[in-house]
Amino acid sequence: MMLILTYQLQSVIYYPALATGLAIVPFAVATGLGSAFAAPWLMVRVAPRWLVSASIVTEAAGLLPLIWLTPGSHYLPLILAATVIEGLGTGIAGPAAWPPRCAASCRPTPGRRARPPARPASSARRSGPRC
Repeated sequence: MMLILTYQLQSVIYYPALATGLAIVPFAVATGLGSAFAAPWLMVRVAPRWLVSASIVTEAAGLLPLIWLTPGSHYLPLILAATVIEGLGTGIAGPAAWPPRCAASCRPTPGRRARPPARPASSARRSGPRC
């Protein structure tokens, strides 16, 4: 979404590069707030599969204001709402999706006892790129 929104802002609405970058800052702020505050609070109350599903729906809801985006649109009602909603969904999805993936890939193989790795390089090789 962010790449297409950047193209829309620069090519269709004729924002300069600096204004386009500043227009996308609320996405980063909302993502940070979502991952730092909302996700930890929700992760102790909701199962990860429901939290990830809800955050995907929230991200899709963030695209809805962009339906009414036209070349004459202004930043405040549509673009700001879309970036904030999309950022919150993204911020909640990241931390909620990480523990199940890491737990699944770092679980010891049945029949083998779990032991600490000999060195960090072998640990990374053993656990894969997801942990």
